[in-house]
Amino acid sequence: MAEALATFLFVFIIIAAVNNVGDLTPLVIGFALMTLVFATGHLSGAHLNPAVSLGIFLRGALSVGTSKDHLNNSFYGLAIGTTVFIGAATVGGISGGGFNPAVAFGLAISGQFAWANLWLYVLAPLVGAAIGAIAFRMLNRHDLTKATGDN
Repeated sequence: MAEALATFLFVFIIIAAVNNVGDLTPLVIGFALMTLVFATGHLSGAHLNPAVSLGIFLRGALSVGTSKDHLNNSFYGLAIGTTVFIGAATVGGISGGGFNPAVAFGLAISGQFAWANLWLYVLAPLVGAAIGAIAFRMLNRHDLTKATGDN
């Protein structure tokens, strides 16, 4: 429930920001994501992105969305929100900033993205998530044991 509500709110905020905020849109999007990650991270892992959920599933840690190497940290919301802000500010004008399939779908519904191009905004993040999950697993072989609790 937390994932669904937070993802809905994130998509809603992005559509509103794109239509109303102007030059501050990337900042609004980054802060919104940061806030939603802090609000729901302890409940659901705060993926808020089907591509992130896929990557974490492929990593073998869907029920634990973050690395166990950083227990009891409080920086994930800030790190994730800032990353999205940087992406939106630097390449949003080129790509439309559709880094999240759920967001891309919402932007297509609102008329911001062409339906004919939606496949790219879904496929590219999913492929990127799969590549990221494979790279993470290769570079952090010990993490799967920590994520699943197996010894």
